[in-house]
Amino acid sequence: MPNVLINVGYNNLMSAERVVAIINPNSVPAKRIRDEAREAGLLVDVSSGHRIRSMIISSSKHVIVSAIEVRTLAVRFNEASLAFHRGVGRPVIDELEEPGAGPELVPDDGPLEGGES
Repeated sequence: MPNVLINVGYNNLMSAERVVAIINPNSVPAKRIRDEAREAGLLVDVSSGHRIRSMIISSSKHVIVSAIEVRTLAVRFNEASLAFHRGVGRPVIDELEEPGAGPELVPDDGPLEGGES
């Protein structure tokens, strides 16, 4: 899924192809993962000071903590994947608070500024 960016909270975007898992941050193993990432310098906090409601594990071993619920993020990633595979432009998932709300589709006019398509 190249060039698919997902809003993971407060206008912070993440490449969908880098996501390994989206987990609930309240379990003891999740807290251990978060602490280990903090010690290794691999923790990215995109919660803007709000309560952490999800953790995203990336393929680069970074741990992203977000104030967006696990289910909401899962819906965004699934909808972006479906839109991409349908070939309907380049999806950009915005702040969707309601499960099932569709992604905003941006026409695919070639490469993004500053990067390759």
